[in-house]
Amino acid sequence: MNENIFVAGIDAGRSQLKVVMTDLSMNIRARRVLDAPSESEEEAAAVGAELIGAMIAEVEADISNVKAIGIGAPNNDSRAMRELIGSKLGISAFSANDAACAAFGEKALNKDVSAENTLFIYSDTGCGIVARDDIYFGANGSAGGVHVAGDDANSQYLKPWGRDMGLAELARKEAAKGVGTKMVELAGWDVKGITKDTVIAAARANDDVAADIISYAGRNLGMRIAYLVNLFNPEIVFIGGGLEKAGDLMLNPIRETVGKLAFAGPAGMVKILPSSLGEEAVSLGAASLAARELFIRA
Repeated sequence: MNENIFVAGIDAGRSQLKVVMTDLSMNIRARRVLDAPSESEEEAAAVGAELIGAMIAEVEADISNVKAIGIGAPNNDSRAMRELIGSKLGISAFSANDAACAAFGEKALNKDVSAENTLFIYSDTGCGIVARDDIYFGANGSAGGVHVAGDDANSQYLKPWGRDMGLAELARKEAAKGVGTKMVELAGWDVKGITKDTVIAAARANDDVAADIISYAGRNLGMRIAYLVNLFNPEIVFIGGGLEKAGDLMLNPIRETVGKLAFAGPAGMVKILPSSLGEEAVSLGAASLAARELFIRA
C-alpha cells in the first residue's frame, strides 16, 4: 500500500528548485532539479506544481495518490508558495525552514543515527534543531538562525557570511589580486566563474590558497557551532548544504575550533559529521515532514 501513496518534497532554494517524490517508505520514485524562477514566488509555485505534475506522470500515478507536499525554504520564507502550490494541485502543503527540513531528513533517513539530540548546519549557517527525537521549529518556524540580522561591524562574530560561508566570494577576491591559484584555471580562466565547488576542487588538488580559504571559513563556522554546542549540548552536529563536499578540509578546522571554544563536557561528547543526504537533504527532509504531517493528522 505504501508504494502507491506518495508525498513530495520541494527545496525552494535561492538558485534552484529541487523536487523529489517518494512513497511512504521514503523511497525516491522521481526527482527534478531546475533553476529557480527569479520573477516571483507565484512563478516558482507554478513551476513547482508543473514539476510535481510531471513526476506524477512519470510514476504512472493519479494526483489523488499524492497526499502531501513539504516545502523547505530559507528563513521559512515559503508561505505564499505553500498556499499557491496547495491550491493549484488541491494537495495539502506544509512548509518549514530549509535547515529544519534537512535536520529532520537526516534524523528520519540516516539509519546510522540513533542520537536523540542533533543539529544540522545548512550551507549559509542556518541551523536545524532536533531535540529529544523531534524537530524544533520555534514560534514562527524559523528557529535556528546562527547569525544576527545586520552587517554592523560590532556584530563581527555573528555577522552574515553569505551562502556557503562565503567560499566563492573569498576566492574571487583572492584571485582578483592576481594570486596564483588553480581555482582560476578550474573556472575557465574567469574569476567571476569561481564557485564553492571550484574552491573545493582546487583544494583537493593541493591548491594552498583554496585550502586556506576553506580552513578560514571552517574556523569561523566552528565558532558559531561552539556556541550552539554549549547551548544545546547535542550528540551530533551535521554539516550539509554542500559544505560537506570539502570533507576533512572543512570538518577538521570546525572540530578544532569547537574543541577550543566549547565547554569541555559538551565538546568532549559531540561528533561533527558530514550529512549523508547531500544535495537532497532539504527536499528529502521536506518530504519526510509531509509524511509526518499525514500521520499526525490521520
